[in-house]
Amino acid sequence: MASAGRPIAIALVLVAAGAVGWTALTGLSPQSPPGIETANGRVEGIEVHVAAKFAGRITGIRADEGDLVHAGDILVTLDRRTLEAQRNAAIAQVALRREERAAAEAALAGRERQLSLAQVTLKRTRELARRGNISDATVDADTTREAVAAAELAAARAQLNQADAAVQAALAQVEEIESTLADTVIYAPIDGRVQYRTAEPGEVVAAGARLLTLVDLRSLYMQVYVPMGTAGQVKLGDEAKVRVDALPGAIIPARVSFVAPEAEFTPKEVETREERQNLVFRVKLDLPETADERVKPGMPGTGYVRTLPGAVWPETLP
Repeated sequence: MASAGRPIAIALVLVAAGAVGWTALTGLSPQSPPGIETANGRVEGIEVHVAAKFAGRITGIRADEGDLVHAGDILVTLDRRTLEAQRNAAIAQVALRREERAAAEAALAGRERQLSLAQVTLKRTRELARRGNISDATVDADTTREAVAAAELAAARAQLNQADAAVQAALAQVEEIESTLADTVIYAPIDGRVQYRTAEPGEVVAAGARLLTLVDLRSLYMQVYVPMGTAGQVKLGDEAKVRVDALPGAIIPARVSFVAPEAEFTPKEVETREERQNLVFRVKLDLPETADERVKPGMPGTGYVRTLPGAVWPETLP
């Protein structure tokens, strides 16, 4: 009798071991609640690349990988000496152009007086000629002087306009250099954590070169892959939950923010060889901004998606 019971016990052990092995291979728990799809995933976040707007030498970097930074914090400074010299030269040009404009304005005033005098003289000459007290040659000479004065006045106005334009161009040059100087100090565009630091003080970087990469901690999400058979039940805005391996006791509420419109094969880095041959739909689960601050991008975990509208979340999740 004892020998007959031994094969049955061994068989039960093998069945249990097989169930455990299947769970380990697939990543799905055989005890998943009804109407709740369970899938493995990894916490991710929107990356923001901090780059140099123009070429220059780095004089300082105030953030290291892993640091938490806030929008407006100074992250990187670039060498300003060449730009400051250019700004000083541009300011001097503004002063020079303003002096030239003042001279052009004075010249214009003189030309206006000359034209006024020429017009008064011509009027008097014509009156005397009408009375026969002066020759026609004198009238012609005064008419010519009036025309020359008018032409000189027009030229003086053109010179003043050119001087005005020169002043504006010089001011624009100063403004451009000051704008570039402002860009030598690079600020954090968002609240986030430094994920990568790809430059060091003393390096000369090209325009557009990435210096730091930040992860927006307010935009954390987990991407999971739902089998084709149940993906049709997942809708935008559906309630979901996330658990990360590093915090086994914490269940984080989430929302479905994206469901892929087309099926795909499970990515090669997910699950077993057999599962990678299955067609799945990619689903994005957004974590709230108030999620546990210990949750960081790159942490592996499990996503739970409700596939039946009437499914009730259990008190504990597998």
